[in-house]
Amino acid sequence: MLSKSQKVTITPVPISADRSFTNIVGMCQDNKGFIWLADNYNGLLKYDGSQLKSYKSNPRNPNSLISDNLECLYAGSNGNIWIGTYQNGLDRFEPETETFQHFRPNSADPYSLCSDKIGALLEDHNGTLWVGTNKGLDTLNRTTGKFTHIENNSEDGLALSRESIRVLYEDKSGLIWIGCGNLFSSRDTQLHGLYKFEKTSGKITRYLHKDKDETTLIDNRVRAIFEDSRGVFWIGTAGDGLHIMDREKGTFKRCVYDPKDPHKLSRPPVNTHSLYAADHITFINEDMQGCIWIGTYANGINRYNPATKTLYFEFSYTTPGNRLFSFKAVYSGPR
Repeated sequence: MLSKSQKVTITPVPISADRSFTNIVGMCQDNKGFIWLADNYNGLLKYDGSQLKSYKSNPRNPNSLISDNLECLYAGSNGNIWIGTYQNGLDRFEPETETFQHFRPNSADPYSLCSDKIGALLEDHNGTLWVGTNKGLDTLNRTTGKFTHIENNSEDGLALSRESIRVLYEDKSGLIWIGCGNLFSSRDTQLHGLYKFEKTSGKITRYLHKDKDETTLIDNRVRAIFEDSRGVFWIGTAGDGLHIMDREKGTFKRCVYDPKDPHKLSRPPVNTHSLYAADHITFINEDMQGCIWIGTYANGINRYNPATKTLYFEFSYTTPGNRLFSFKAVYSGPR
């Protein structure tokens, strides 16, 4: 157990690019311990713990990054880095050769990528790469290089094939979970929601908000999915949308912020003055002590201890320009 005297040190990671045009939209760690960052303006960055190395698009070099406008990335089990771009398809980066392979849609090839706009990536425990786009979900057979579009003729299956996918997650049982909805576009009017895909049967199930039913999602724009070490399944959406899902019943417990009980499980209070998008939960994760971190787009981070059922602290901060931080906990008391 952590002591209440815990302190947190925030260490800026040195980014040489103009901070007014720096927007880190994705981060992962490879099997050698390097940190990789996707910048929406400045391409791919590699952090070795002390300095950054930049990879950018070069029109004169076909083996360079396809675009500097990145959207997401994922570290594959074999050491390759998968990179989703805003509107230029999918790249595979091989660190050993420092070369990029490009995957783009091709109307003449039914086994090509379905869309150039990539919003989420996932490699499952079988090594299959799942690619979430603004036109549904693809999988890539890494041996053949062929893509398969995930859909069926059910109402939910047809809806998924038209979705804008923002998060992909595989739970411990091997089910694929898909969160949809673009929080950065006022023109995005699809219903969205949370989808479950069963790989064995191909069944697709959709979960949506229902008015006056508090066992459903509080908002259909889903951006965070996580299963913790205790088997608790967390869903984060736009607004005050922290949920715990009962996967057998298909119901949700809403963990909303209570100003009268600020240490109760919740996300930080919703920032209603967010400029560029609706405030939403951007990630949910678990640290080595079993505490749950809940990150938001516009109002900081909460850290929840399930053992004591309290939030140890919550904080938010603003900086000039966009900054990337690493967090290091310093414990001044007994564990």
